[in-house]
This record gives sequence, C-alpha cells and structure tokens, in this order.
Amino acid sequence: TLEEDDYVPYVPIKQRRLEKLHKYATQRRFVDQPDNDNDEDDNVILAGPKANVSLLDQRMQQKLSNAIPALVSVQESAMGKRYTEPMKTSWSPPHYIRNLTEVDHQAIRDRYHILIEGEDPVPPIRHFRDMKLPEPILKYLKSKNIEKPSPIQIQGLPVALTGRDMIGIAFTGSGKTLTFSLPLVMFALEAEVRLPLTQGEGPIGMILCPSRELARQTFDSLNHMADALAKGGYPQLRSLLCIGGINMMEQQDVLRRGIHMVVATPGRLIDLLSKKKFNLDNCRYLCMDEADRMIDMGFEEDVRNIMSYFK
Repeated sequence: TLEEDDYVPYVPIKQRRLEKLHKYATQRRFVDQPDNDNDEDDNVILAGPKANVSLLDQRMQQKLSNAIPALVSVQESAMGKRYTEPMKTSWSPPHYIRNLTEVDHQAIRDRYHILIEGEDPVPPIRHFRDMKLPEPILKYLKSKNIEKPSPIQIQGLPVALTGRDMIGIAFTGSGKTLTFSLPLVMFALEAEVRLPLTQGEGPIGMILCPSRELARQTFDSLNHMADALAKGGYPQLRSLLCIGGINMMEQQDVLRRGIHMVVATPGRLIDLLSKKKFNLDNCRYLCMDEADRMIDMGFEEDVRNIMSYFK
C-alpha cells in the first residue's frame, strides 16, 4: 500500500548519533586515494598483516556499526553501567531437551518458521508440560483450548523463563500476551512460595502497555491464571492495574497486602511511583507490550524515567 511504501522506521536519536560518529570515524581512518588508471588499485590489501587496518580494528568497527543502545535509566547511563549477565532463575529446560543437539533445536525452529538472533539460544520446547508448568496452569490453558504452544510461545516462553532478555515479533493473534504474562506469573509464584509478600513489598514484575484497553486485557489474563493457581492450592497472587480513569482507592487492599504483578500505562505508572504508592526495589521482570507502538506514541522518555525507579 501507499502507507507501507512511505513508512520510515523509527531510529532512536542515540543510535542515529552513534551511526553518524561511526561514519565520521570511518572516513577519518580511510584516506581516499587519487583516481588513476593503474591496476595497482585493484590489489589493495583490505585485511591481514599487510593491511592498513588490523583485523581487531575491523572487528571493533563492525561492533560499533551493529551497536544498539540499551534501554537504561538516566542514572545508569551517566554511571556507564552495563549488564552482561542474564537474570538468575531456578527454571531450566528438561534434561532430555538439553541433551538434544543444536541441529535438532534448529530443525524444530525451521519446522515452525521461527527465526532467532543472539548468542547461545535457549532450546525451543513444543509442549507446555515440558516447560514444567504447574498442573493448574496446564488445566487452565486446556480450558481455553490452548493445547499446544504457538511458534512465538515455543521459543519465547523458554527464553523468558530462563531469564534472558528478548525482543519478540509475531503477528496479531499468535499468542504474544501469554508469552510474556505466563513467565511473570511463574516468577511471582516462586517469590511468594519462597517468602510471602507483606505490606509495602512488590511488585515482582511489571508489564507496560501503550493503551488502557490493552492493559485491561493483560490484567484480566493475569488474574485468570492467578485464580487458577489459587484453586489448585497455590498462594493467591495479587495484581495491580495502573491506568487512567480508575479509582486507585478500589485497589487499596492490594497495595496494603503487597503487590505481585503490575500492569500499567507509562503516564499513570510514573504518577504512582512519584507519589510513592509503591516502589520497584523488588521488581526483576519488565515487559513492554507493543514497544514499537509505545515509542511511536512518544513514550520513550517516560519509559527511561520509569527505569530510573529500579533499584
């Protein structure tokens, strides 16, 4: 369509500056030679011990050109903090899946048309039961006619449960919401079983949404899974919805008893954090639903502001 032809992808200003700096550095490093008709120009050595640029420098330039600025708070950016280790979790794939070769894992990805990028990818898992989910969750999924994971869930759920960072891209109706909400429920359940939350504690994890409607749907999904766990004998998990147009006094009981999960829009969340209704000291899981849409709507600075509240 005409709109698709005119579409220009959004590039953060920090990345644009980095690309401009890299371009300038490259121009300074390589000095243009005058044009001549000699064949010697065709024999210029571009790599190796006799090249003008070492392999190490070439590798560094490649890293610079591929660099994407990490989403960190203003304070972390000023201090130059960089995180190299994933979040520690108690979950791991079953041993019979871990024992498969990478060729076997890639065959599964190819079968379901799953494309991945990154180092040391987590194995895909084709069945919910192999993901070590509690029985009440398996029954809940079956009651919703969700018997097998979709492609985004086959790869995305193991990645999230392992504690790895991930950007997931899939079409509408492919099960993205379950991919990021189910791991949050599992992390919250693990934290509650280990040491129950008390007043002023939590949340364990948080989901940011670009609209109130999307936040409401995600909030309802979390509550359904929490209720299913409670009926199965597990502790009751509490969720907080932070969107404009609702009376927070109605959720005062959740705030008083401790929050396991928060679903929020950026503006409303910043308002509550600035008023110290709760804090993010114990928050270890953050998901941005439809992050591209959120950035397009101008929420990038709000998200960076939210990051500054993490301990």
